[in-house]
Amino acid sequence: DEVVIVSDFARARETPIAFSNVLPAKLEEELAGRDIPMVLNSTPGVYATEQGGGDGDARITIRGFSQNNIATMLDGVPVNDMENGWVYWSNWFGLDVITRTIQVQRGLGASKLGIPSVGGTMNIMTKGIDNKPTGTVKQEITDYGYYRTSFGVSSGRVGNWGFTAAGSYKWGTGWADATDTKGFFYYLKMERRLGNHVISLTGFGAPQEHGQRSYGTSMGLIDSTYAVDVAGAEYTEADNPAFTYRQTSTPSWNSGRRYNSYWGYLNRWSLGASGDTVWNGQETINSATNYYHKPQFSLKDTWTVNDKLFISSTLYLSIGNGGGTGLKGSNPAQTDEGLIDFQAIFNSHRRGIFAIDGPSGLYKGTNILYSNVNNHFWYGLLSSAEYQLNESLSLSGGIDLRSYKAEHYREVYDLLGGDVFIEPMTSNVTYNNQDRNALKGKGDKYYFNNDGLVNWYGTFFQAEYVNPNWSGFVSGSLSNSSYKRVDHFAPYMIGDQVIHLIRDPNDPTALISDIVNVDGVDYYIGHPDVTRPGKETPWENFFGYTVKAGFNYNISERFNAFVNLGNLSKAPRYKNVFAGNRNIIDKKIENEIVYAAEIGSGYTSPKFSANLNTYYTYWNNKPLDNIPRELDNNTERYMYLNITGISARHMGIEFDCVYKPIKQIDIQGLVSLGDWIYTSSDSVNFIDEAGEVVLDSRPIVYDANGVHVGDAAQTQIGGSIRYNFIKDAYIQGRITHFSRQYANFEPSDLVGENEGRESWLTPDYTLFDLSLGYNFTIYEKYKGALNFNVLNVFDTMYISDAQNNDSYGLTAEGNFDARSATVFMGIGRRFNLSLRLFF
Repeated sequence: DEVVIVSDFARARETPIAFSNVLPAKLEEELAGRDIPMVLNSTPGVYATEQGGGDGDARITIRGFSQNNIATMLDGVPVNDMENGWVYWSNWFGLDVITRTIQVQRGLGASKLGIPSVGGTMNIMTKGIDNKPTGTVKQEITDYGYYRTSFGVSSGRVGNWGFTAAGSYKWGTGWADATDTKGFFYYLKMERRLGNHVISLTGFGAPQEHGQRSYGTSMGLIDSTYAVDVAGAEYTEADNPAFTYRQTSTPSWNSGRRYNSYWGYLNRWSLGASGDTVWNGQETINSATNYYHKPQFSLKDTWTVNDKLFISSTLYLSIGNGGGTGLKGSNPAQTDEGLIDFQAIFNSHRRGIFAIDGPSGLYKGTNILYSNVNNHFWYGLLSSAEYQLNESLSLSGGIDLRSYKAEHYREVYDLLGGDVFIEPMTSNVTYNNQDRNALKGKGDKYYFNNDGLVNWYGTFFQAEYVNPNWSGFVSGSLSNSSYKRVDHFAPYMIGDQVIHLIRDPNDPTALISDIVNVDGVDYYIGHPDVTRPGKETPWENFFGYTVKAGFNYNISERFNAFVNLGNLSKAPRYKNVFAGNRNIIDKKIENEIVYAAEIGSGYTSPKFSANLNTYYTYWNNKPLDNIPRELDNNTERYMYLNITGISARHMGIEFDCVYKPIKQIDIQGLVSLGDWIYTSSDSVNFIDEAGEVVLDSRPIVYDANGVHVGDAAQTQIGGSIRYNFIKDAYIQGRITHFSRQYANFEPSDLVGENEGRESWLTPDYTLFDLSLGYNFTIYEKYKGALNFNVLNVFDTMYISDAQNNDSYGLTAEGNFDARSATVFMGIGRRFNLSLRLFF
């Protein structure tokens, strides 16, 4: 009952939706040290990639919808970021240790909550308290230097008490260059039965740090033969490399799939008392490093009031701290190998220019490492009740309350030999409204500093009817999303005059400039005539709703058929409400509207089972992931582009089956054929700082009608054969083919002569994975399991992700082809060996 009510778990031949279950055995046998989404590529309609190859940087799409439009639930609690909807898998790397079931619901799904399940829902259920004491220890190693040790224990039921604990530690290198990783995972669940109540307290987290490969690369820098012969990217030695992170005079071709341009070596030095140079030893620095810790705690009470009424309530808390680093400064020095020359940067800082107007003897850093920090504090209450009216009909409903505050700021992370950093003054006051030309030291904030506040109030209800022949449900939800933004770098004002260089009399060292003098009057922070009207926005409220209904009919003991319909009005994402990530509220933004329909059928027998379903989803007011901007030459201010009316249609057919000709052989197959296109054309208007459309600016007309949605393969064909050749040993081969994947793009590119132009179609590819395993007994109840995986057995070279017309590419030409795109090449062949002991 707890599973059904709290987490909206679908049931075969009863819940009228398309879904797939992933059990712990599959994770043990096929995950092979990867992020959880990667094992879901064996599910119809799913496309998951490891992007740049950093540990924890995987992303997933379902039916062409990115993961910020896929609801991810952990024991019934939503975990999608409250501002942009994203899920960062590096924060959850140890979940496979304590996962009981992962259910992937495609489409609007069965959840009663008003969650962003446009493409689907991932329900991750963790293990409970075992009836008997159990324990497990596992060690994993790879051929490229990644290691992981895990354990799990359960006390079993000791009277009315019980607990489950688990942990995991990882360290080593990622597959791509300089993507080193280290982190640990901890999990503790304590449970107590009190009469008709079961109370559980759960806490877990995964503090980690890992190097990244943040942006794609032009194919010519990776493998020129593949780029030319397979992808059709015709490069020449004359191509201008100024548009890449590599600033060498001539592009260096064929750096290989592991190539990462975001790192280098540094041996820091200082002058000793005698004037001799003291070296600290060589270190490896990845300028793109992610570090984060996001512990989550929950207190759950499940109350069986009587044989008809069941109430479940969960109070949860999530605290996130961390960020990601980057390199500040244009044209960083490069080595001949195409790496960042941190040594040259350090040397230039230590022997370079003293800080302008700063204290004598302080060196100014120009190329520094910064960190974009994103801390959050999130708590919520999820409470639901189910009342069984009779054997067939039940009613359920509840509330979903959430409060979220995030701190976003950029801080000086590493001065790389410098003593201070000075952010240059700019005439474009709207680009960054902080006080400028202040001396910045390690840990000081600059560039941006703002808070994001989100409050969510929701209620939901459902009526469900189930009997042996047919079942159906009607559900709905209502919600209100409230957004506020606080900009701590908003400008100070004297009347309508913007004041940047102004001294705080309580902190005279904070700024270099003098107190502002206007018409003979000294103004300073705290002066009664100095105001900051743009620091805080009012609350912006968006009302949303969902309405869903489904019907399943069991035609016979073998056949069933179902249909479901849904309409979703979803509040726009926080990041799209405030144009350009500033206190500019887009006054024209509207709710996203989704209509969805699905028809499916299933067949089940002891030897053969299959599912077939078709879907149709229409999405209006689809948001942009990035808000474009353009400089207004008349005002020297950035104007932000508001693209309204973007719509897309996703439809397709999905088939999956399993066949067991004999007990020892298991054959599985899947086919997913999608047709995902944009269906809109509209105009792009410029938004001023009041959030209004600038009428005297020429609108840009874009046309995306008929253009295919990018960033995911629209055709997926796969299958596997598993053979238990002896009682306790197996071998499995899995093949997956992806095709019709268009490079990701922004609709704002489709203007002028490029109206209605297709994005670049990336080459098809096929992957083959091999798994072997052997289970053994050590002594009576002590058992073990040995697993060996070979991923990408034939070392296939392929493109997993692509960005159309990318400014990070080798050329500045926006010609919608392989030459102007950047890519992440798929990861090559690698091996994973694991040994698990359990009792």
